[in-house]
Amino acid sequence: MSSRTLSVKPLTLLNYLILLLLSIFAWIQWEKTYDSETWSRFITVISLSLLGYQLLYLKTMKVSFYDFRIWYMILSNLFMFGRIYVNVLDYDNILSSWSIFYSNELLLKTALFVLVFHQAIFIGFNLGHKKQYNYFKIKIEKNSNKIYKCGLLLMVVGLPCRVITDLFAIRSVQATGSYTNIQVTSGLVEDFAILFVPAVVYILVSKCVEKRTARVIFIAVIIYFIIEMILTGDRRYQIIGCIVVSLCYLKTYSEKILSAKSVFLVLAAFFGLNVIFQLRKVRDGNLTGVMDFFRGMIENTSNSNIILETLTEFGISFYSVAGVIKNIPSVIGFQNGLGFYGAIPSILPIGFMAGDFFKKVSISNTINALEGRPVGATLIGDFYANFGWWSIFLVIIFGYIAMRIILVHKNDEIYVQANYFSMMYVFMNLIRSSFYEIVRPTFVVLIFPMLILYLLKKKER
Repeated sequence: MSSRTLSVKPLTLLNYLILLLLSIFAWIQWEKTYDSETWSRFITVISLSLLGYQLLYLKTMKVSFYDFRIWYMILSNLFMFGRIYVNVLDYDNILSSWSIFYSNELLLKTALFVLVFHQAIFIGFNLGHKKQYNYFKIKIEKNSNKIYKCGLLLMVVGLPCRVITDLFAIRSVQATGSYTNIQVTSGLVEDFAILFVPAVVYILVSKCVEKRTARVIFIAVIIYFIIEMILTGDRRYQIIGCIVVSLCYLKTYSEKILSAKSVFLVLAAFFGLNVIFQLRKVRDGNLTGVMDFFRGMIENTSNSNIILETLTEFGISFYSVAGVIKNIPSVIGFQNGLGFYGAIPSILPIGFMAGDFFKKVSISNTINALEGRPVGATLIGDFYANFGWWSIFLVIIFGYIAMRIILVHKNDEIYVQANYFSMMYVFMNLIRSSFYEIVRPTFVVLIFPMLILYLLKKKER
């Protein structure tokens, strides 16, 4: 038995032990009456310690910097606990400002459930054969004309639909001057717009374009998403799109992460935080135009609190889970799986026949209406809304299935990596969206390239 096997098995068992201890601790606290704001301090300690352990586990497993699990766990912590971290640092007492909606007892319960969820899905992510993960680590040296053609065909479909969808959203927001009035297209145009990022991924991974051309494509996509965020105030798909395209470009065309390019990456990250900070102001007020946006960015450049402001903006996702726990089952009953099996028919174009069915499937629609605040949706809220604490067992299974879809095993390692980044783009959105919202995109992004590659292969024969 190798030393590597000996080092991994105890950590695997430790994963389950941590989940058990977290669950017991959560249940003990769940039954207590707690009305002190000091809860944010020990939740911060636990969440950061848990994240540190998870990252250390992945380091022991020698995972890649581009690994989905790393990015999901980090971003999910930021989106869930961002405002709690800020509150502990005494930068912003924003938790107290929400006390009229949610009690400290409820917020503590929400934080405890999120912690247990994080460990459960982390276990699910790490189940399975390590061979699939090693398959992704292969450095692509050759090019693939077939993958390149697939990317071009995806771009022919995805780019026009992306532009139409974005122009529609920009027009609706600019007409009213408010992000809350954003509207998007529906039907096949919106479905195929999701193919834009996968199209870029397939083109880059194919290595059929020169490095200089790939750099131009990469920069153009980032600029496009930034402009879209400025003009609409929307940011979820755009930020994740920027992250995925950046990781794909670096994985395919960069030899090292820690190199002279690190300076550029740090500057780009600071610029991105500045954009997010300014978007918070845009979303809270009226859109006043592109020039005002950039003027605000210049003023914010010297703001030493920009990271804390970003955490404050990210952390609003926490309240989407709090809203679910507040109202279920005290106001409305558990969905008992409707939020999952009810989302499957959304793969088919039957929206005109479904009526209000899909609104019931996505519990966030109901909760946001009850609360009177559009705080969005999360996968965490979906699981609690459907099964309560029993969902933790199903979270592990979900994490396992998600990684199997992301790491589709094929003999073509170039396709494996193209599919990996494409599905990463879809599944990363679960941090800030419901299960219902990613079912159809998953089907489109997984099946559509498969169909194109099958037809190309058949044509070659």
